[in-house]
Formats: sequence, C-alpha cells, structure tokens
Amino acid sequence: MIVVFWGTHVFTRLVGFSGDRSICSNCELGYKKRVIKESHWVHFEYIPLFPIKSKYHIVCPVCGNRRTVEIIDMVYDFVPLKYDPHPDIEIYAKHILAKKPDGWFETDYSYELCARDLRTDNVICVGTNCTKKNVKNFKKNLGYKKIEIIEV
Repeated sequence: MIVVFWGTHVFTRLVGFSGDRSICSNCELGYKKRVIKESHWVHFEYIPLFPIKSKYHIVCPVCGNRRTVEIIDMVYDFVPLKYDPHPDIEIYAKHILAKKPDGWFETDYSYELCARDLRTDNVICVGTNCTKKNVKNFKKNLGYKKIEIIEV
C-alpha cells in the first residue's frame, strides 16, 4: 500500500517596511508597518513543487492587524528589508512556570506574548493565556525569524 501526500503549503517572509510610522487602527500605537509576502505552494510528499499565488500584507508589528495590498499600492512608500528586523520593537514570550498544567493531556496556557518599545522602554502585553502553538503562529504570521521565550 502506497500513501501519497499532496496539497498546499503557505510560506511567509518579511520583505520590508511600509514607509513612515503610522497609527494602527486596532492597537492605536504608531510604528512602521511590516510588509509580509505570503506564497502558496503546491507540494507533493512534503516537497514544494511550484507556487500558485502570492499575496502581500501590511501588518502591525505589535498586534498583528493586517490588510492585503497589491504590489503596486506599496511601491511609493516601501522600504526594503535591511539587517535589523525592526529597530523599534522587541517581541518576546514569557512562560510562567507556576501556571503549568498537572495532567498529561492538559494544554499549557501559560505563555504571555509581550512587545517592548525600545525607544521608550514600555512593555505592551499583546496576548495572555497563550499556548506555544499560538506563539509560533504569531511568529509565522508576522514574519519574525525567532521569538525569544523567557522562563519566569
């Protein structure tokens, strides 16, 4: 018996920033928005074969509020990615060890997702009672390479 796996997979990556600082309509904080490219690929046996579509999103780096744009819309204020992923914000997750579950099949909701403004040194709580999967999805959707997890 042969089992064949095929389907689609989404790859996200940070391609740059969108112009000057602007106020987010969701969290009301002013930062440069991230430009994320989302590529949908057809895969066969977990090997990507060819892309079928691509989308560009302008995303708030703190709360993740996003809007889909065409590449033509962002030509005038697009700033390509440099070496620093975001000079004003540091995203990290706190793992609170005192709230860990006791049983084998219980889910660990003891993560808090935080953002530190490096200009003013303010800490913004983005999400509480998160799982590790929520932290990974946030990392993937915003195009971060790594989110540091701090054990508390």
